Amino acid sequence: MRDDITPSILAVGASLANLRRGARRGNGSLRPASVGSLSRRLDAASERAAEESDGTSPQVSHVDTAEKAVELLKVLKFDLVAIGHDVPDATPWQLARKVRSSWPWQKWAFVAREMDHEDEIMARSLGAVAIFEGPEAWREMVDVATRVRRKNPAAVSAGLVGV
Repeated sequence: MRDDITPSILAVGASLANLRRGARRGNGSLRPASVGSLSRRLDAASERAAEESDGTSPQVSHVDTAEKAVELLKVLKFDLVAIGHDVPDATPWQLARKVRSSWPWQKWAFVAREMDHEDEIMARSLGAVAIFEGPEAWREMVDVATRVRRKNPAAVSAGLVGV
C-alpha cells in the first residue's frame, strides 16, 4: 500500500520513458537512465538529492500515446501528469485540453527539451502547474507532485485531486 505522501506521476511521451526506467538509489530517489557526461552530472545530482530527500520516491507510470494516457486516467489517479513534447497521436495541447476537460482537478506539467515563448504561453494558458526543460528536471517534477499530494491529502483520497 502506498504511503500517503508518496507522489505518483503519469509520464506521457517517448522522451519521458527514462523516468519510468529510472533506478531507485539510496533512500529511494529516482534517477533517469542516461549516458556520457550527462550521466555523471545526473549521478552527482541524484546523490545530492538522495541526501536532501525526505524519503519519498515517486511511482512513475509511462505511456507513449495520448490515447493510452486517457485510458489510464480513466482507471487510475495521479498527482501529476507530465506531458512531453513528443506525443505521437496528439499535440501536447490537445492532450492537455482533453485532460483539463475530462478531469478538471488533474494537475499537469509540460516537459520539453527546447521551448520557445509560444510553448510556454500555451502551456500556462492551459493551466500547467509547471514547465520543465527536459526530463533531467525529474527531481523538480517529484517536488511538484509531492506538493500536490501534501496540499490536500483528503481530496486525493476522495478522488477530487489526481492521485
